[in-house]
Amino acid sequence: MPLLLLLSYLSFSGNPGLSTAVNQEVPVKRQTVTLGTQDSVTVWAEAPVYWVVYQPVLREYDNLKEGAWHLEEIEYQPVLLSSVATTKQTFRLSAGTYLVGTQTDTTLNPIATIHPLHLQRTGTLQMVVQESDDYVGYLTELLGLPFVIPPKLLGNYGHQTDLRVGTDCAELAIYGRRRMGRPVPYGGPRGIQEFLVPTDSVVPGTVVHYGFQVSVVYQDRGQPGLLDAEDLLIHAYQTQVAIERLGDVALWGMPYQLYQWKESTFSPLGK
Repeated sequence: MPLLLLLSYLSFSGNPGLSTAVNQEVPVKRQTVTLGTQDSVTVWAEAPVYWVVYQPVLREYDNLKEGAWHLEEIEYQPVLLSSVATTKQTFRLSAGTYLVGTQTDTTLNPIATIHPLHLQRTGTLQMVVQESDDYVGYLTELLGLPFVIPPKLLGNYGHQTDLRVGTDCAELAIYGRRRMGRPVPYGGPRGIQEFLVPTDSVVPGTVVHYGFQVSVVYQDRGQPGLLDAEDLLIHAYQTQVAIERLGDVALWGMPYQLYQWKESTFSPLGK
């Protein structure tokens, strides 16, 4: 049975990042790189290393089961990309968030931590891949993340959703607006409604509110303008962020309300 690594604030002094180049640009050392599905990224290490991807264990993580201050550790399973040590790897990826790491050997120990792995573990890079630079495209950056209920602030690091560590249904929908620079606070299925107005339109980006669950229309594939079983939703649901056919999930047949985002004149986040 491999050793389960429980990371604490003292485990690492911080991650200086890895040298990366998107589409053959000048390499830059960083902890997070954002790119599109059409882009490639090359990552360098200073010496030959074994490259791994830290895959989150996809399940529901409960941040409330031991009280309001509780944070459940996110579990990761490293997967070896190659049995040969090299100084660089090139990636072209589908949309989602990926954690790429480097190791000096091929031992694959599971990791559990409440902290953002890419900001704390040396030799780790977060790669954020989007389908497009619009609202729905920003939502695709979180594909493959685990379901965390509710995501919370991680001390000085920031919010689990903004850090792309994990998210829940409403916070996923809000994340896309925040990535657009809109000052929408994370507030769960109730809080999000303050920033929405009812609509009859079914288009990519329409918010589908079930009361307990918030989803977003990814593609209107069925009868145009009607939410039906053929339509694709992007949402954080049950265990992960995914794009799913409405007819394939338990939400099909449940009552819902359609919303669109209010447009505001407030300054963008951080401005």
